[in-house]
Amino acid sequence: MKQTIITELLKRPIAYNAIVAKAVGSVKLGILWSQLYYWHDKTGNKEGWIYKTQKDIYEETGLSRKEQETARSIGRKLGMTEEKLAGQPATVHFRIDLLKTEKIIKDYFEKQVQGQIPLFGGEKKKKIKDDSDYKFDIFWKAYHPKRRVDKDKAIAKWKLLKPDQKLIDIILKDLEERKLTEAWQKENGKYFPHATTYINNKRWENEYKGEKMKEPDKEPFYRGEPMRKKFGKWYVISNGEWKIFADSEDKIEWRDKKND
Repeated sequence: MKQTIITELLKRPIAYNAIVAKAVGSVKLGILWSQLYYWHDKTGNKEGWIYKTQKDIYEETGLSRKEQETARSIGRKLGMTEEKLAGQPATVHFRIDLLKTEKIIKDYFEKQVQGQIPLFGGEKKKKIKDDSDYKFDIFWKAYHPKRRVDKDKAIAKWKLLKPDQKLIDIILKDLEERKLTEAWQKENGKYFPHATTYINNKRWENEYKGEKMKEPDKEPFYRGEPMRKKFGKWYVISNGEWKIFADSEDKIEWRDKKND
């Protein structure tokens, strides 16, 4: 009984043109296109349109919804298949382009003859992993030490940016300018953006860098005694009197001015 069922099922194979799959590099499209080719002259449509539902294709080929969508997408891009909505309610109709398919297969054979494509498939080319970090370490070292968090996320954003040397120089210059701002210097950079945010928002493109940190007022001292400059000459208090400063200026000590 079982043998009879299997025998009956195998009496309905689909026509699969393996050369199509090889030429386009997709078994899914090879199966779908072959089935559409089988039907293209059997529908009675003079323009060659074929009406097939997703369920029809699954029943005939075994291709799942996702596999059908992949095959259809490749077919449209290569120009091997066309689609349109027709009827009431609107349903998908297919049409194959025999001339386009013939050209693709011909090109495939020519490339084999020229050695560009190995016979019998050959080894699948491995994708080369992009290990380039686009000099991320240079950026990371230049960034605010207290805002270097989530390094992996920052690297991912940096790789998406793919900065060339010109852009890296612009970013480094921007960071140098920002080192003078309150956001960078106050409270260990508490209000300075994390590195990932800086990259993601392209902060270097902002003309406004932030308020610059004000330099504290300084007062001159020499050996702990206050000094002042008058008529281009330095004076220092000695024994309670202002006297001309006779030492070199590099001996002057500058201290933050105390607010009264």
